[in-house]
Amino acid sequence: MKITLISPFPTLEAVGLRILSACLKHAGHNVQMLFLRHEFNQKYTSSAMNQMSEIAEGSGLVGMTVFSNFYDNAVQMTQQFKKTLKAPVVWGGIHPTIRPEEGLHHADASCLGEAEDAVVELANKIEQGQNYFDTKSMWFRQNGNLIRNATAPIKKELDSLPYSDYDFENHFVLTHQDRIERMNLQLTEEYMGTEYMTMATRGCSFGCEFCCNNTLNQMDAQYRIVRKRDPLKVVQELVEARQKMPFLKSIKFDDDAFFFYPELKIKEFSDAYKERVGLPLCITGITPSTCSRPKLAHLVNAGLDSVRMGIETGSEKTKDLYKRNDSNQKMINSVAMLNEFHDKITKIQYDIILDNPWEGDDELVETLMMLVKFKPPYCLSLFSLTFYPETGLYRKAKEDGLIKDDLNDIYRKYFMGISKTYLNNLYVLLNTYSINGHQMPVKIMALMTDKKLRRWGVSYLVYLGCLIERKIFRAYQLFSRGLNALRRGEPRRIQKWFIRNFKLAV
Repeated sequence: MKITLISPFPTLEAVGLRILSACLKHAGHNVQMLFLRHEFNQKYTSSAMNQMSEIAEGSGLVGMTVFSNFYDNAVQMTQQFKKTLKAPVVWGGIHPTIRPEEGLHHADASCLGEAEDAVVELANKIEQGQNYFDTKSMWFRQNGNLIRNATAPIKKELDSLPYSDYDFENHFVLTHQDRIERMNLQLTEEYMGTEYMTMATRGCSFGCEFCCNNTLNQMDAQYRIVRKRDPLKVVQELVEARQKMPFLKSIKFDDDAFFFYPELKIKEFSDAYKERVGLPLCITGITPSTCSRPKLAHLVNAGLDSVRMGIETGSEKTKDLYKRNDSNQKMINSVAMLNEFHDKITKIQYDIILDNPWEGDDELVETLMMLVKFKPPYCLSLFSLTFYPETGLYRKAKEDGLIKDDLNDIYRKYFMGISKTYLNNLYVLLNTYSINGHQMPVKIMALMTDKKLRRWGVSYLVYLGCLIERKIFRAYQLFSRGLNALRRGEPRRIQKWFIRNFKLAV
């Protein structure tokens, strides 16, 4: 049976959907994947929608993965399919898992939790003409009635799953020209880049109050169990990925719990990775409580050059709110560990959450004064606190009257669009120093955050002086890079910079 799977996200990784496609292919289905790259706050053109319908014509099932921020996009695509196809449309992913009834206002089915077995069962029943309304992990709306099937147990043996589907024959991508084109190596490199992303684990035992894992852990305690793949099988996936995509230049693990592997397994992975893959390695999802020097040492020896650590806040009060148990000293120690390998780990990112309505200036300053002591270079990834559905903070925000309309207050909010307040601007300023390897003097930050000096306007003058200095440095930096590009005969780099920053047509 022909099946169409859709990813609406700006990037092409879609690890979960690619695994799902591989499962369906293994079951004998003819699967095509549409990567309809788009920003969540923009509608698809009618041309893109018509092309999507044409490619999906003849499908017996359509599935799309839905995040809360991409709710509008999912609704638009589902309405289009309802007008042009007879195939049932299934929503899967975190949003329909948490809010299955909401998905059924538009789709024919909502898939709850991990979808590999459920979607294969659904597809097989549809193809064989069987009743499919009893499929586990699926909710349906039939003749006005809501059918709530029990959720199947989570996948405990991750090694039983196939690798992500990167067969290009039936993959399509929405290009910059608003055309949906069949994928090939060249288009994959252009729109995915040269980094391959995968996941070695599933689950998270923390359940921070702002995170979707908080909701999943409440729905089923099994989600707290960190499930790990065999490190050698992970390496084999990467070997095969390199064979299919020889343009790859780096590998990224984007799961929450990679550092939950014990040291011996980390070493086993690192030795095999160094011998068989040998590309620069990025690992996200590191937390101060899971970071250790021996694990870092093994991974650095294998090629680790980029990491991302969740700091979120340096305020003790806010950590209690988030249920983050890492002390500031633990954070500082973890940062010091990373800095021990500064000659190898050249890209370090720290996640910080801003726009917390329960935080005052004192809490924000507490975090700033901790961060300014971190050794650069590093990058601050600044997130605007978003109350994702059914998390602990969502419920608190509802009780406090902070959420009036989920659609506008949550789904349509950009989680990195921080408010332009004075203290938020100090985080941005600190980031401009740190990403260039410059240490902002602690005394300067103290002047800019001092309450009395802020009332008198002195702090703002200091901030303005630092901002001007940074802008001058940035202009000099861009001029130097442009001049060097011209000297090397690389004007294309300058052209790409203008396209990226000013959206100019080539």
